[in-house]
Amino acid sequence: MDFVVNRERLEQTATVPAAPLTLGEGDILVRIEQFAFTANNVSYAATGDALGYWKFFPTSTTDSNSNGRVPVWGVGTIVASRCSGLSSSSSQTSRKVYGYFPMSHYVMLHPAAITTSSFVDGMPHRRSLPAVYNQYLLCDEDPFYAPRTERAMMVLRPLFFTSWLLLDFFSNQDFFGATACILSSASSKTSIGLAFLLQQYNQRQKDKTSKKIQIIGLTSPRNQAFVQALGVYDQIILYDTLEQDLTKNQPSCFVDMAGNTQLTTRLHQHLRDNMKYSCLVGAAHVGQGGKPTQKLPGARPKFFFAPSWTARRIQELDASKRRGMEILLHHVLLDYQRFVQWCLVEPQPWLKVKLYCGPTQVKEGYQACLQGNIPPDTAVIMSLWEEAAAAEQKQNPTAANTRSKL
Repeated sequence: MDFVVNRERLEQTATVPAAPLTLGEGDILVRIEQFAFTANNVSYAATGDALGYWKFFPTSTTDSNSNGRVPVWGVGTIVASRCSGLSSSSSQTSRKVYGYFPMSHYVMLHPAAITTSSFVDGMPHRRSLPAVYNQYLLCDEDPFYAPRTERAMMVLRPLFFTSWLLLDFFSNQDFFGATACILSSASSKTSIGLAFLLQQYNQRQKDKTSKKIQIIGLTSPRNQAFVQALGVYDQIILYDTLEQDLTKNQPSCFVDMAGNTQLTTRLHQHLRDNMKYSCLVGAAHVGQGGKPTQKLPGARPKFFFAPSWTARRIQELDASKRRGMEILLHHVLLDYQRFVQWCLVEPQPWLKVKLYCGPTQVKEGYQACLQGNIPPDTAVIMSLWEEAAAAEQKQNPTAANTRSKL
């Protein structure tokens, strides 16, 4: 089965029979066990045509051309193989794989550039797409993977990677002369990740003459207490009181996680020439625009496309590109481990997981994410397999709600 979305009207969904998958020479079949669904995936859908996200997993020829499959980050199991590098022996077909999947039961991949820990999908239609989305990690060789934090990894890893790339981008540009970084959707996990990293960055500036960046979060009244309790923002401002509470005299950069044109316009008009850099990262607030069409005071808003910055950094780290991604991931790993520890363990864990199993619940969870109705302290994990709920209950018989396990 495939879960498909109307590309023009994202609220319209359907579960349809999947096209038959016949393995060719060099192919593998992966059973998609579970996957995360976040505001990041909503952004994939909202910008699917403009940025090519619909191209990764085309719908079957029997499906309407107006539908698409939203890409998600998840974990699957190799269940069949005609790939010599990933043989069909029992030791190989039981291996878990982390990577970019469709919202489906199964996906067929064509492994290329196989190493002991990873491979790249070499399907012809994906060769021209951003390489960062085409790499798959074998979980038993993946330093980011731990069974006890598997679900948290599905949610946090891609979001934190974006957060890390944003800090890397801004710090490489000396924050464009800004001394404050303003984050919209301060309760979103990508914003939280960036705020966490900015706080770590400031703590590393031991020399009192070094520039520290003030971390400012914009949020709504319903999320204000949650954001305040995180302790990673220096100042929290409500959207409605932005002009009253935000100083207009401080050079600032703006990271728009919401995709809210009206908010961007207000900030530019308020800061004017003190808006040193303005970038759009996400589209958490679907239907509220993207880049403003009118000319605004201050720096011109630009879209931050994480794969493009990733490709540049890989090239800078290793001109041959063969080890560039490996080096980059090594840089990310320690920061990621600290972030996961902070989210799940110390001093007070704030992230909990909610599981949606089967087509009906997946639709329910999708609509909740689309409408922005997921609490900020909740990580959504989905599976199109009905039996995932039963397996969860078997492993945790005392759980009152199998969809709310941490």
